[in-house]
Order: sequence, then structure tokens, then C-alpha cells
Amino acid sequence: MKRFPPKKVPSGAEVTAQPKLEKCVRCEKTVYAVERVEAGGQVWHKGCFRCGTCDLVLNLNSYKQADQQLYCGKHYQELVLAKNTQTPVSLTRLETAYHAFPQPEPGPLVIVGFGGCTDITVNAITFLESLGVNSTDTTRHSKRKENSEVELNTLEDIVEEFTQMFAAGAAAERYVKNKELFDYLVSQATANAANPDELRRDGKRGYLSLGGNAPVMASRLASEGAEVTLAARLSSKETQALPSKIKVLSAPSSFGLPSIPRTDIHLVMEFDKGSVWRNFTAPRANRQSVYLNVAILRYILIRDEENPRLSSLWPDLLSSWLKYGNRGDGGVKDTSTSYPDLFVLGGLQTMDNAVISPDIRGERLESLKHFLTVKLPRATLIHFEMASFVETSFVSNLTQTILPYVDSIGLNEQELPNLRSLLIEGRVASQASVSTPRAAVMLDGMREIWSAMTDSSQLPKVGIGLRRLSRIHLHTLGYQIIMVRRPAGGVEFDPEMIAKAMEDPDFVFKGKATELGLAWPYTKAAVAKASLIAHRHTCASANVDPELTRLLMDDSFAVTADPARWPSALHGASSCKVPRIQFNSTSPVSCWFEDEPTSVSNQNERSNRVEICVAPVPVCRKVIRTVGGGDNISAAALRTQVIGRRKSYHGSR
Repeated sequence: MKRFPPKKVPSGAEVTAQPKLEKCVRCEKTVYAVERVEAGGQVWHKGCFRCGTCDLVLNLNSYKQADQQLYCGKHYQELVLAKNTQTPVSLTRLETAYHAFPQPEPGPLVIVGFGGCTDITVNAITFLESLGVNSTDTTRHSKRKENSEVELNTLEDIVEEFTQMFAAGAAAERYVKNKELFDYLVSQATANAANPDELRRDGKRGYLSLGGNAPVMASRLASEGAEVTLAARLSSKETQALPSKIKVLSAPSSFGLPSIPRTDIHLVMEFDKGSVWRNFTAPRANRQSVYLNVAILRYILIRDEENPRLSSLWPDLLSSWLKYGNRGDGGVKDTSTSYPDLFVLGGLQTMDNAVISPDIRGERLESLKHFLTVKLPRATLIHFEMASFVETSFVSNLTQTILPYVDSIGLNEQELPNLRSLLIEGRVASQASVSTPRAAVMLDGMREIWSAMTDSSQLPKVGIGLRRLSRIHLHTLGYQIIMVRRPAGGVEFDPEMIAKAMEDPDFVFKGKATELGLAWPYTKAAVAKASLIAHRHTCASANVDPELTRLLMDDSFAVTADPARWPSALHGASSCKVPRIQFNSTSPVSCWFEDEPTSVSNQNERSNRVEICVAPVPVCRKVIRTVGGGDNISAAALRTQVIGRRKSYHGSR
């Protein structure tokens, strides 16, 4: 691969061939060659190349660098490495201290749907160059107009859209309408794969692996002790790549699909932060861009046949689960009181922008709505894993048809503003968000979504299937945030209280526990678990190495960026002095209670509160894998917060 050195210009600026004067990072004066020192992509005068703590003059053999700051060895050890060491230790202590009250073995019953795929993971730049695309073309790309749809019919369309995502440092998943083009891209990628005849369980660059939200989340939930059933039509090769303890329920063929399921392929094009494509360096300039391998981003191309039709959802799904799926010996003695503790819904982004004939996507969403509202009992918690959507009409239909019937949503920093825009403004967000947004901005976005999805005046008038959102999990590169409903007064959870609540069948089966804020316990442990899984998954290691760790979260963050809109977040403080949460490496998870977010007109009507927990992520600097990161993180946190019901309400297990 031909490599091009990064140009020291702001991200997104056009690269020119003209030489430019360099400025010293410290004194901001011109640096000439005789006094020039370069480290970590930045330039100093020799005399300015000093420890930011003790002012000791450094050299290229003695300096250390973190968060764009220079350190001598002593202060790097005391201020950076100690912090990087203590934070994961404290998070692990929280994780291991979590012991839910005794639960039925082998854990809560979970159904995960729908579908799956095979991922082919490639280096985006190398792959595009192999197709003859010029990686040094400095022609400015045209930004997508607001509310315009993304339609990929040619290689030029793909390059154009990829360039926009690359420049923004944003991940995306897009449907390719041209079948011949997609088949060609897949054949080119497969020809260079190291394992064309078998699938790995983890996606690494240059390999084929089992993919899709549902299989990945099912695998993580099973590894964390849940009893998992996956609703998916998979090929034999894909089924063999699953952990053996996961049960697979495969729907009969329908919609003209073959009885033996086709393999839906996802082409995962990865690019490193700090890599150069055309006149851009990924991502846009920000405080973390100095770490060239702190993360990897993905641009995914799909053209599914099975998944856009929701072929894994069929009328007898739940009855089949009752008969075969919820225990290993073929059934239950009493099915009248047996139900899953949790249903996880993912993979709906494969329906976005999909070209299928006839277009039955609206009908399939209605079938899914029927399953969620009629088939599943109110006692089953429903989690929806958000994804990247671009087709306004489809995703608007999804928000109206499906979202009123879920208890929990998982999403990342790109998907949160998109969902907020859909709920508040009725359109897909026109631009990608920053890759590491301020915590206060994300907290306000979560409050906006919560308010829109729990306001009784805005919810559709439906029957008993209606649910009010009771949990949001935001996973970002630098931090994790979980927001859950709690009773008025901010009740802390203990095992005895949960056990007592679950003894009342009326309380459980009618969903009163969720409505009153008694579902989703152990938020602090869950957010700590999510942060650790983020590191373990990307580093492909069970341990956290401080030398390979960076904390991107600020030393403090404001609880809101809009105190006038969210006065309940201030806890009585003046809007002129917004409270800030200080980071403490010995106690890194910060939790607090505030009034449940609501619309401006209904601020006096809510009796519930929310609990919010924020945890920094010990970010992996030597990334091994990224595919499935969000799914693993979300599933691990769910497992911590899902409590298996008592045996008498499941039947014989």
C-alpha cells in the first residue's frame, strides 16, 4: 500500500502543494528547521519541548505524551500512567462486586432477533485503491443536502459517501442498490480473505466472520450467563460459528426465499483514525486525534435478501420458543406462565433503503409490532438496539410503529442525534456528529429522547402493548451513560427489595415494576461493565494494560449544556453555575438522580425520577477488532441489569 504522510492542516481543509510555515505548539511562533522538534504529529522549538508540569527540557528519547500534553518520565508515571492504571482497577472492582441475588440457573431467559450475516472485514483505503480508486484525488466532495436520501448505485456514489463519513470520523452502514456492483465488491474482498471456507467468531481485518447485531449480542449474553435463543435463518456455516449453548430457532421459508437460507454478506471497510484519504485526515481535528491508533472506524456496505424481509419473524416464533427454545431438554411442563425475561431487537437497519420486490417492509414492521404488543407479555422487557438510518420515510415509520413498544434503547454518539432529530424534527440528521462529543450535550440529547418517548400526549393511543421508555444506554468511544427510571425519591436497589417485588405476579405480569421504576437494577455496575467490555473487545484481551490505555473523557463535565431547558439537572443550583462532575480515578463511575425528563408543558406532572450513571472508557490504543463493539457493550450491560424471574413464574426450567 502506498502511504502518504499526514498533512498538518485542520481536518477537512484542502491540501495544497504550497509549503507552509509551521507554528510551535507551545509559543505559537514560527518554527525553522534548525530548531524543529516533531513528536506525535506536532511541532515545537527545541527550547519549548518541555514537561508541562515541571518545565524540564525534554528530548525525543525522554519525552512522554498524553492528551496533547508533554511529560517527563516522572510526571507521566504519577499523573497519567497512575490514572490509566487506577481507573480500570476501580471499574473492575465495581464489576466483581456486583452480585445479584440468587437467580434460577442457568440465568435469565432471553430471545434475540432478528437474522444474521457474514462480515468480510477489509482495510478501506487499501481495498478502494485495489479497485482503481485514486486515494490522492483532492477534488472537493459535495456535502449531502439536508433531508436528501443516500442512494448507492455506482462506485463513484460509494466513494463520495465514504469520503463524507471519513472526513467526519463517523461510522455508517449503507445499502447498495446495484446488485452487480455489490457482488463484484464482495468477490474482490473474498478473494483476499484469509479464511474463505470458514467463519471466525470475532471480526478481524482480512477475515470472514459471523456478524449481525443479533448473533453478536446473543453470543455476549450467553457468555455472561444468560440462556439465549437466537431467532435467525442462518446458513450451516454461520450456525457452526455460534457458541454451542445458543439455541437457534429458524423460521420456515417464505416471501419466495429458498428453504436453505442465503448468506447475507456485509462488507466492513475499516479505517484508522489519523489515516489519510484524499484531502482529509480521519477524524476531524479534536483532542484525541494525536493518537493515531486510538480507534478504528467502519463504513459498512450491505445488500441483504433475508434480513430486510424480517424472514426470521414468523407467527409461531413464541410458541416454538415455548416448546423448544427455553430449555435444553425439549420443552416445559407448564407453558402457561413461561415467558422470556428479555427480548432483544436488532438488525432493522438492514431494511433501511433496501430494494426488495415487492416492498413489504411496512407490512413486516406491522407484523413485528403485533409480535411485540400481542405475543410478548408485558412482563418481558424489550430492548431495541439502534443503528445508522438514512431513509427518512422508513425510519419515521419505524419510530412510530416500533419505538412506542420498547422499554430500553441502546445507541451510540452518531445514532443519538439522529434519533433525536427524528423524534423532535421528523427528519434524519443531515450531518454526522463529532466522534467524541461533550458529555453534557449527549446527556441533554438523552433527556430530549426520553421526554419525546414518554410524553403521554405524544404517544399513540393503543392497547395494552404500549410501553413507556424506562432505559437508555449511550455508548461512545470515551464514556458510557445509562439512564433508567426510578421511583420518586431516588430509591437505591437491594436484593431483598427486588426479590420482594418479584413475588407479586400481578406486579410482574402487568409491567408495574417497569412503570414504577423498579426494573433495570444495578446501573452503576452495568455502566462499569460496559466500559470494561469496550476495552476488552477492541483490544481482544481479558486484561487492561495501562500502557495501551487512554482516557479521553475530560477531568470534569457539566451535567447539562442547556440549564434553562433542564433545570432539574441543576439540583437547585443557579442556571449561571451549572454543576460539574469531577473525575476521580479511585471512584470513576458518577451516578445521580434527577426528575424524569418531560416536555416543557408537562414539567409538573411527573412523579418518577431517573438515575443517571456515567463511566469513562479505558480506551484501547492498540485496536485489534471493532466490528460488533457496540453490540458487545450493550449486551453486557443488559445482562447485568436483567434479573431472572422466580422459578414459579417460568414453569419448570
